[in-house]
Amino acid sequence: TYRQVFLDSAAIDPFDTSLAEIRAACERLSVPLPSDFATGTIDDALDLLLVGHLEASLGHPTPLFVHDYPASQAALARTRTHPDGTVIGERFELYSKGIELANGYHELGDSTEQRARFEAANRTREESGRSPLPIDEPLIESLGNGFPHCAGVALGLDRLMMVATGTKEIGDVRRFLFD
Repeated sequence: TYRQVFLDSAAIDPFDTSLAEIRAACERLSVPLPSDFATGTIDDALDLLLVGHLEASLGHPTPLFVHDYPASQAALARTRTHPDGTVIGERFELYSKGIELANGYHELGDSTEQRARFEAANRTREESGRSPLPIDEPLIESLGNGFPHCAGVALGLDRLMMVATGTKEIGDVRRFLFD
């Protein structure tokens, strides 16, 4: 699970942490901190730690699915409540050799809940000094017309090519894919 990755690799619970604890973990693990770290959100900081350090160890020697993300990191996904009371986003990522290959989730089909999430995300953006994003009204309308249970998965072909060729630079395979 997402929680277990952070507990094992950074000794913090991503569902019960603070910016100060994430800062300490980044410093302990030599993850460079941006100058605006203190003004970011917990999710921004967790992402920094994940991308800056933890991802490199995932999916060795075999591919690994990381699942059960914080609900705040699953804007389009259904959620469920863990037995400990934590709200979990039904989202996953697939890693191989330290590279994220795919990102997917159990699609949220509730138009009222989706609108509330978009509005909450915009409030968070505004509180951090960023402009709100337009709400995807066609999506909200589609959800309101009925949406079957389904999952969405995005597979990065360029990243898959990186793993297949053993390259460390995405630009090396993008030239191959898009020339």
